[in-house]
This record gives sequence, C-alpha cells and structure tokens, in this order.
Amino acid sequence: MENKTGKYFKYAIGEIVLVVIGILIALSINNWNEKQKSDTKIKTLFNEVLKDLEQDIMAIDGIMFSIKQKDSIAQLILDGEYKIDESSGFEHGELNSFFDMTDYFGQSNSGYSSLMDAINYVPEKYTSTLKNLKPLYSFIVKETYDNMKSIISLADEIRENLTFSQPWYHDVLLNKPNKEAFAFIENPMYKNMVALYKDRVQIYRTRLIFLKFTSIISYLEIQDAVFPEQPKPGFIPTHDIKISNETLDTYAGCYGSKTNGIIIERKANFLMMRLSNSVFILLVTDENGDFVGDVENSSPLKLIFVKDDVNNVISLKMDVNGEIVMEIKKLEDCN
Repeated sequence: MENKTGKYFKYAIGEIVLVVIGILIALSINNWNEKQKSDTKIKTLFNEVLKDLEQDIMAIDGIMFSIKQKDSIAQLILDGEYKIDESSGFEHGELNSFFDMTDYFGQSNSGYSSLMDAINYVPEKYTSTLKNLKPLYSFIVKETYDNMKSIISLADEIRENLTFSQPWYHDVLLNKPNKEAFAFIENPMYKNMVALYKDRVQIYRTRLIFLKFTSIISYLEIQDAVFPEQPKPGFIPTHDIKISNETLDTYAGCYGSKTNGIIIERKANFLMMRLSNSVFILLVTDENGDFVGDVENSSPLKLIFVKDDVNNVISLKMDVNGEIVMEIKKLEDCN
C-alpha cells in the first residue's frame, strides 16, 4: 500500500512539474511575442520620425532657395543697381510684400510626439538616438520660430511707417503706378529698411541651416541604430572617401583660443564645425580626403588638418579658393 502511495505522489509531482514547465514555456513565448510586438511598434514610431525629418529637410531646402532669391534682390537695392520697370510696377512687391515672412517653416513633429508618448517602452539600445532629437524638437526649433516672429514684426513696422509717412503708399497697395513710389527705392530710408530686413533674414537663414544639420544628424543616428540595413537616402550628404568614426574623433576638439576659436565635434559619421553659438557647418570629405563645407553666400571652405610625426592633429588650416587664409592650433582640451 505504501509503495503504491509513493508511486502516486511521484507521479503527481511529475505531473505538477510538467505543468509548471509548460506554463513557464508558455509565459516565455508570450513574453517574447509581446517584446516582438513592442519592438515592432517602437520601430514604426521611429520610422515616422524619419519621415518627419525628411520632410523638414526638404522644406528647409525649399525655403533656403526662396530666401536666396529675395536676398539677391535686397543686395541689388543696397548697391543701387536694382531697376524697376515703371510699366509693370513693383514686380517683387518691394514696397508692400517684399518684407513679409512668406517663407514659413513648420516643423513636422507628430512622429516625435508619438515616440515620446511611448518613451517608457523604448529599448535602451535606442535611447542614444534621443540625445540630439530632444533639443531638435525644443529649443532649436523655438529659436527658429522666434526669428520668424521677428521678421513678421519688422514687416508690420515697415508697413505702418510707410502708411503714415508716405502719401503715395495707398497707390502701391492698389498696384497703381506712382513715380514718387518708384523713386523711393533709391531713398536712404528705404535702403535702411532693406538692410535691417536682410540682417533679420540672415539670422533666420543661420537658424534654418543649423536646424537642417541637426535633422540630418538625428536621421543618421536613428537609421544606424534602428534600421542599419537600410541604404542612406539621397538627401543625406556623403563622404567622397569613407572615413571611420574613430578617425573622425581624432579631429574633434577646440582650435584657436578658448574665448575666440572654433569647435569641431563628431556627429554621427560627420564632423560639425561650430564658429559661434549660432553658426554651424557640416563637413564632408572631398576626393582628396580633405573636409569641405558650404558657407552660405560665400566660397566653399576647405579644412586641412595638420598632423605631427606620430599622427596627432596639431593644427587646422582653412582654405578658401585654393588659398590658406589662416592656421589655428588645436588646444589640449576645451575647458
């Protein structure tokens, strides 16, 4: 009897163990499935962020093209070389809409907002991508919006000034030819307005460039971390000569002086040069392995890093149109 009871208990315990193992396996499979679903959802959210970043980069390129056209007209006016066809009037709204902020930038942020709503479920391996992403959707874009508001305010001030100081301004609003209005283009007062507008737009342009560069860097960081198998899209700058992140790190640092110099930082697989708190240039390698960057409204800038006998970077030469304009030493640290 005791032998049968012992066998029964062993059998029962074995059954319990099998049931427990089955439950644990089922839970493990369920957890794995849930993790896979969560990872797929997070990847979908990151993909939405990439789409938003691409849209912003393309939008900035369009705005920059428009700004460049208007800036060319402004420079002709300031140089006294701009001519108006009196039969067609003010082709570019020089006395009405010329100063308006029509090149609005509106950041696409729906993907980022959705990602932030799910931030607690973002795997740790992806959290490094948020380092540049968070400021991009906060103070960086806020500075751009503040500049836009400044230009809008300036346009309102100029229109108010013309309304109360120039009797012919009503004719301009009605698109009627007016010789006094045509002559006003050469007036120093008007040129002062244009110069002020041009300065405000220059700040806006600078903010947009930084916004674009930061968007590009964020795009690359997300793609490398979340979608490494995907090819780089055509709107992303590329190096003519492949260069590793480890090599790029050797160029990073402060050059010149701590109070009046430049900072070279590695961002993703690129170098970014900071000339001041608001001027940033993204650098790529040319066919010779030198770093080049486009500076708005000026000649392309080439950077040549000088190394010592043991291959340490000791200084930086700046080349404009084949001429070395300066050489600055690399500091031991930026503190």
